[in-house]
Amino acid sequence: MYLKTFLFFLSACILSESIFSQVDFSTYNFSEADSVALKTPLKDGDYFKLAKELTAPFPDNADKVRAIYSWIDDNIAYDYKAFNKGKTDPFFVCLNNANCNTQEEMYNTALIERILKRKKAVCNGYALLFKTLCTIAGIKSDIVTGHVKTKPYQIGVKCPADHAWNIVMIDSNWYCLDATWGAGYGLEDEETGMLIGWGKHFIPFFFCTPYEKFVRNHFPEHPEELKFMDSKNTKEDFFNFPFFYSLSALNNIENLNPSTGMLKAKVGDTLTFSFKYKKPFTSFQLNTNMERSPSIYEEIKKGKKTTYKIDSFMLTRQKYYPYEMNGDNMTVKYPVTNSSVYYIEFLFDYAETLKYKISVTP
Repeated sequence: MYLKTFLFFLSACILSESIFSQVDFSTYNFSEADSVALKTPLKDGDYFKLAKELTAPFPDNADKVRAIYSWIDDNIAYDYKAFNKGKTDPFFVCLNNANCNTQEEMYNTALIERILKRKKAVCNGYALLFKTLCTIAGIKSDIVTGHVKTKPYQIGVKCPADHAWNIVMIDSNWYCLDATWGAGYGLEDEETGMLIGWGKHFIPFFFCTPYEKFVRNHFPEHPEELKFMDSKNTKEDFFNFPFFYSLSALNNIENLNPSTGMLKAKVGDTLTFSFKYKKPFTSFQLNTNMERSPSIYEEIKKGKKTTYKIDSFMLTRQKYYPYEMNGDNMTVKYPVTNSSVYYIEFLFDYAETLKYKISVTP
């Protein structure tokens, strides 16, 4: 899922639109659109007919877009072997400035046909397929390339623009979505960093994600050309964001302060963190590189299969951290007592949730 791409495509019509009146689709019932997607087959490779069959049952664009997103995520697997080899389904580049539109159409047609035949793609392919089906259905969409954060060490790191996703217009508003990340997750070899498999798992979070949540781990390569975006966040802000470990963290943490993940302090300072955590929880912990509770999970390997169980002894060795609640808002205070501390992470119900880097001077 940590993918490669090269170009940025943008239609001129995008420049003047807004995202500020976005609808929160997380509470919208898309069961009918998802059902249509699951029941609609691709017949004889005819993706023009496919786009019509996916969208014809619905009067509004939200359901049309959801049906396209769901169909792609149900039918296209992530090509992790191509990713490991650096193969990216590159976007079209016109080199001779002659008949570029015709050349691009032919190139994209061949690429879409190959993806649908193999039922595999990397992020470029997912994004191109989504845009193509939307275009056929008369829905404005485009492809964005940019930066993503997938590892805790990337806090403060200028990560490359090596991923592609989409923007789509619904009721005069632009939304971000990532069909690649919505299709499942990569299984990574921790020693080599190579992907050893791919797990199919439909993830609706990355469908028309509210911008303020999407930008926590996605940021466009050319934000200056996306005038509808929230201008409060710069690329440098993105690189410095705290790391959100999971979908639960992305979805449930709001009003986070400080919003930067790169903290500076002196010994004797007290760092104050405040945020709203929407999900009910029973335990809260704070780990640092100097002091941390051990994992409560025991890893059990049987052949290629790995499972986990709770280690009852490790449960007795856990340390819990105090916090204050004021209505829905949570406040955590951390006194800096050691100049060797270089990270702080929060855990809810024993799950790593949020991480900051810290630079401490004596």
